[in-house]
Amino acid sequence: DIPEILSILDVLVQPSLNEAVGRINLEAGAVGKPTVATDVGGIPEVLINGETGLLVPPSDPQAMAQAIISLLKDKQKRAKMGSAAQYWVRSNFDEYRMLENLHQIYIKELNI
Repeated sequence: DIPEILSILDVLVQPSLNEAVGRINLEAGAVGKPTVATDVGGIPEVLINGETGLLVPPSDPQAMAQAIISLLKDKQKRAKMGSAAQYWVRSNFDEYRMLENLHQIYIKELNI
């Protein structure tokens, strides 16, 4: 149900204090939704600040609120970031690219 749920959102908000990858950010991007998330763990690796969403410092509710409000007030900005997120996720995280990246890691680590 995740794609259906994400499709009704204007903005995904992820206020994590620690996050390994932030898979939900990829899922939101895949359906064209921008994310406001904390700048922790692996989130900056899957969210491009200012392009596919907005990163804010952890434990800063003022910054989180301001980022959310800025996207909710600006439909064009939301749409632009959502489109950029969708393009970026589909270009960098599709199954074939992920398998190829994993394959290259094995080749490098095993010196094949």
